[in-house]
Amino acid sequence: MRNRRLRHRNVVVFGVTAAISARLFLDGHLASARTSGREVHLVVGESGAEKFAASQGAQPHVVNMRREPHVWADLVALIQLLALLSTIKPSTVVFGTPKMGLLGILASRFAGVPNRVYVLHGLRSEGARGPLAAVLYLLELLTHCNATQVITVSHSLRRQALQRKLAPPQKVVTVGAGSANGIDIARFTPPQAHERSRARNKFNIPQGAKVIAYVGRLNADKGLGMMVQTYAQLRSSDTDAWLLLVGAVEATTDAERSAVAVLDSFPQVVRLPHIEDVLSVYHCADLLWLFTKREGLPTVVLEAAATGIPTIATIATGTTDAVSHGHTGILVEQDEVSVAAHMTRRLLHDQQLNTQLGEAARLRVVRHFNRDLVTAQWSRHLYEANALSSMAAQSQN
Repeated sequence: MRNRRLRHRNVVVFGVTAAISARLFLDGHLASARTSGREVHLVVGESGAEKFAASQGAQPHVVNMRREPHVWADLVALIQLLALLSTIKPSTVVFGTPKMGLLGILASRFAGVPNRVYVLHGLRSEGARGPLAAVLYLLELLTHCNATQVITVSHSLRRQALQRKLAPPQKVVTVGAGSANGIDIARFTPPQAHERSRARNKFNIPQGAKVIAYVGRLNADKGLGMMVQTYAQLRSSDTDAWLLLVGAVEATTDAERSAVAVLDSFPQVVRLPHIEDVLSVYHCADLLWLFTKREGLPTVVLEAAATGIPTIATIATGTTDAVSHGHTGILVEQDEVSVAAHMTRRLLHDQQLNTQLGEAARLRVVRHFNRDLVTAQWSRHLYEANALSSMAAQSQN
């Protein structure tokens, strides 16, 4: 019995819904767990992460699931997860993203996994209204109740979860300053002159232009309406300002579709649905915008900061952790279009202030959000703390 328990303490399963989420959120975590002598498994709700898992020393598994609610498909996925976990017999599971988080934590509870960690990347119910908000809240509550621990990716997200009474305070923690796996500061660095020039040529933007960047989905939750209004006001007095948008359009309402059409009507707006080399976007830009209504912890802000780019963002869950107001960027109230336009104009033309904020932003990421530091903090928390709690639980049985 003692040998079996020891073996189980050395098995950990990570899981996310999408393959891209595995690469974004788990790069470093799988390798860290494997290096520490643990048997590591990665479960993803679609194919496409097998090579990534192998590169990190993890055994890949695909349990197909839909992102949108689907009773029958979700039940099948739950049964498959239960069968997989019953075979692997891990002592610790780490599941994140909404669908895999819910189904993975439930399957782990049914399989008797002692340490069930749910990684909370954001609360979808925060921006919802009506019956949908109630459904999303109940699903989050179900996940929180069946997890033995919830790790939030930011301190403001933890406060939001506690305010919504999703779990008791002792169950919900934030590791270090936050973040799922930090930023690769060796890759995301301030551009040299030739790198900046090459990036602007890539997007057909003049070398001397003032460039604002946005990276993310284009929809109302991400502040699409405020972005259109702010850029229109900015353009009325600053015709040299370019806007570089990278992200898929998720317009489901007439207002959202109209906002995208207005953006496309500006001659100095460059819009791309997707780009593999996001680093070139930051190398091209003088400033980042994020007029979001809710986040977990916006990785784009930290990536931009690592390249020496300050951010103007709205005050929201997650942004208050990523931007230090007046030190690494500027925070404005929701829908404060005039203030956002004024501060954008100032940062675009006051090079000394822009550089000061950008340098401070880079230093903050290096000190608190670099990947090696974040991965080490998570490793200590997951395996030392959970090993102790698991041993305590076993001693009581």
